[in-house]
Amino acid sequence: MGRLFAILLTAGCAIGGAAATAQVPSRVPDVQVPIPAPLPLPRGPVINEPATQGSPSTPVTPPPVNTFSERMTQCLQQGSSAGLSGADLEGYARDCANEK
Repeated sequence: MGRLFAILLTAGCAIGGAAATAQVPSRVPDVQVPIPAPLPLPRGPVINEPATQGSPSTPVTPPPVNTFSERMTQCLQQGSSAGLSGADLEGYARDCANEK
């Protein structure tokens, strides 16, 4: 029984070993591939020297933002101060806010 097991084990290893060697790739021949030259460095930003003439300029403030909500509030106040109410005030405010 022990000999039979040893024979089967040896035969299995021989057959399995042959299949495993087929999975090993053959040696790839050495190919001399030249390494490409490095890419040139990108150009940096050109920094101008600060102007030495005159005084420094003052910062520009942007105009105020007039949102739809702000326009609607202004138009409602204008319409109510003119004596409008209800549907007339709503129609006036809607037309006034959309036209500005």
